[in-house]
Amino acid sequence: MSAKRFAVVPKQQETTNPFFAIVHEGCTARANDLGVICDFEGPIHPIALDQLEIIRQKINDNVDGIAISSLDDNITQIAVQEALAKNIPVITFDSDAPFSGRLQYVGTNNFAFGETLGKILLQLKPKGGKYAIVSAISPNILERNDGVRNFLKDSEWVEIESSPSDTQDSVEKALDQVEQFSRMPGLGAIIAAGGWPMYRPNTTRWEYVVSTIGKNITYVIADTLPVQIDLLTSGHVNGLVGQDPYQMGVQAVNLLYKTPTPSEDSIYGTAFMEMVRVPIELPPPNLNCNYLGNLRFLGISLFTVIAVLAVSFAAWTCHMSGVRVVVASQPQFLLLICLGALVCGSALIPLSLDDSDPNFDGTRADRACQSVPWLASIGFTLMFSALFSKTWRINQIFRNPFPNARLKILPRDLYLPLFGLLGANIFCLTCWTIWDPVQYVRKAHPGTDEWNRVISTYGVCEVQSKAFGFILVAINLSAVIIANWQAYEARHIQSEFSESKYIALSMVCLLQAVLTAVPMLFLTTELPLVHYVVSCMAVSVCCLSIILLIFVPKISAAQHEKARLKESAANHLQETIQAKMEVRFRFGSLIAQDDSMKDGSELSDDDEVSRETLSNKVSIGTSSNHGSFRRRTPMDDSEGLALKRYQWSTESTEGHPHQQESNRSSNRSQTS
Repeated sequence: MSAKRFAVVPKQQETTNPFFAIVHEGCTARANDLGVICDFEGPIHPIALDQLEIIRQKINDNVDGIAISSLDDNITQIAVQEALAKNIPVITFDSDAPFSGRLQYVGTNNFAFGETLGKILLQLKPKGGKYAIVSAISPNILERNDGVRNFLKDSEWVEIESSPSDTQDSVEKALDQVEQFSRMPGLGAIIAAGGWPMYRPNTTRWEYVVSTIGKNITYVIADTLPVQIDLLTSGHVNGLVGQDPYQMGVQAVNLLYKTPTPSEDSIYGTAFMEMVRVPIELPPPNLNCNYLGNLRFLGISLFTVIAVLAVSFAAWTCHMSGVRVVVASQPQFLLLICLGALVCGSALIPLSLDDSDPNFDGTRADRACQSVPWLASIGFTLMFSALFSKTWRINQIFRNPFPNARLKILPRDLYLPLFGLLGANIFCLTCWTIWDPVQYVRKAHPGTDEWNRVISTYGVCEVQSKAFGFILVAINLSAVIIANWQAYEARHIQSEFSESKYIALSMVCLLQAVLTAVPMLFLTTELPLVHYVVSCMAVSVCCLSIILLIFVPKISAAQHEKARLKESAANHLQETIQAKMEVRFRFGSLIAQDDSMKDGSELSDDDEVSRETLSNKVSIGTSSNHGSFRRRTPMDDSEGLALKRYQWSTESTEGHPHQQESNRSSNRSQTS
């Protein structure tokens, strides 16, 4: 039985294109291992019709399989269909024709190959300029051109109008086009999608063009043949992107030997390599450490606001501890809320630290990271437990099934949620600190500069496992949900000073803050500035929403209560004075009338009295504590004197027992 024969048809003979000579070596070596024959033959010149004639000849020879490096999609499709009609499997290598009906493809992803060429150029000259592409019209080369353009489209590099050129896979034409482009004024780079201009064994002309005509131009060339690597070493090319042609030959024979099945996406891993000539002295790296900078004042300012409000509200609570508004709200719970807000808000201080300070490293940085969950959790627990206890107390009182029975709520009943939730948080935080302590690390963002150096880093507090963090969030989130249910149950209760309403609002704000902040904190870990802002806003919203909604309505209610009491006291005092004056003036008028009758004279409306006489009579009437007088207001200003006319009259006292007794005494005196 004769050995299997596999035909491998490149674009060009290996004698004129050294790339395919390496493919031939791989094909022959693998064929010898498998005991098959590698029939390697290509056209003298890269012409698609000449390639088709060779393929037809191999079909007539009834080979066991064919591998083609496509020069033209349409011509390749004709050849593939003719071969498949005679049950000869066909694959492609190096240059694909995906719509030709071929079974599989062996080679490089040429679009990614082109992107790598663009990447090397951007690495060598990131500031951009004008560039030209030395190209051909075969499918794989056109894909590389698209990759170059795609990678450079967002950079400062611009392709000139006369690019790309067509070398027709000719070494001499390619070298002519490189020289022509190099003479163009203002051109910054030349990218060759194939290695044709460097394939000549005699490299004198290439060296002259690069070192003399294009000494200010950057050259990035495809392929990494030995002659090209020598030119890179001598400084006559700036960058190379190569494939592995030897493996292409090996994998082509392997695939044909296994009788390939149809596949549109099979690309065997013949990865490309990058070679760049690096200067001895690199420019200093432009590293962005993403420090907080002036943004740290956001956290410090928010902490200052929270601290001032917490201390002020605590002082107000102590000062107003005897006022009914504060007594009804239980001062110990109000002080607990202030303490919790202060502790929770203090977490903003370690959050605002980073390693821009040389002293902030090692143990100090780790301690700052670990203090954040401790302060935030304990402060949150203190505030939340006070609100939960107050809401629970209101529900217990108003949901009592025996309204006429007195419900006794002990202090331990109110402090039980506080110590329970606080104990759970402290236990979880302690386990976290012991078994998986938080550490401050600096990580690198994806991406490098033109010399593969890191361009962006960020500092983050990191743990090996997020299990303890999830447990801590689950504990507090469950408590918040239960508290919101308690607040919902108390929504219709009209407690004194609408306390239950404001507690419910605080609970809702707290739940919204937790549900919004927690996922955002996990999603913004690699965005340090955004993560810092979200953390600061989450802490400040939790603290401010509670203390403002609890204390501002109470201060307002206390002011209204104070104004009401003051107005009530003033009204009471005025009524008391009026009552006393009424009694005094009533009895004073009787005494004045009795004295005037003893003198044998009576006051009339027309009598004018001097100010001194009037004062004497008023003093006599008022000092007796039994009389009152009524003043008439006509003025007599004939001589500019401020004299007034007064009339003393006795008020109607009919039916008054004291006045009747006084009248009887006066009559007896006159009779005697």
